[in-house]
This record gives sequence, C-alpha cells and structure tokens, in this order.
Amino acid sequence: MLYCNDVMATLLGKPKEEAVGQLQKDLLRDAYNKSIGIKINADNFDDWFDEVERTQRSVEYNQFETDTNEGQYYNVTRMTLSNGMNVVVGPILPNKKPS
Repeated sequence: MLYCNDVMATLLGKPKEEAVGQLQKDLLRDAYNKSIGIKINADNFDDWFDEVERTQRSVEYNQFETDTNEGQYYNVTRMTLSNGMNVVVGPILPNKKPS
C-alpha cells in the first residue's frame, strides 16, 4: 500500500501508518485472522484471496459494497491500472444500511 486514508484504515482495522508499505494480501490476511475491519466471509483465506486476485486481474473497474466486523457498510470503487496496481478511486462512503 502506497497511501492510506482514515477510511481505508478503518476497512483494514489498523492505523494508516501501519498499513503503508504492506502488501494487500498481508493487510487483508491480518484483518481476516483478527476478525477486524473488512468482513471476509470465507473458511479459507487463501482461496478467498485467490478469487479476489482473479477478479482484479479480469475486471478493470468495479464497484461493490462491503461491510466490516464492526457493523459499518461502505461503497467502494476499485480500478486496476495497466501496471497491475489497484487503486481505490473516489471516496469510500459510509453506507447507513446494506443495499
């Protein structure tokens, strides 16, 4: 992660200063193992993450809703750049209730 704002830090369940410099997989695995931040409903983290990576490689742009273990909902827009980096574009907006 090259940059992390407060909202992304909430999704990751850690201070933004700790998130910067870490890999996406490591950040998400930590959230999964500690059941904090983004809710990952999977029995096997590696299988879940492999599916996330396949989606990120095959879909250049997507929007989705995610929730956290703390009960917050967010709308997220993600884009994959030509160099393979993922960028969350636009604001990550808290959503008062799931759609």
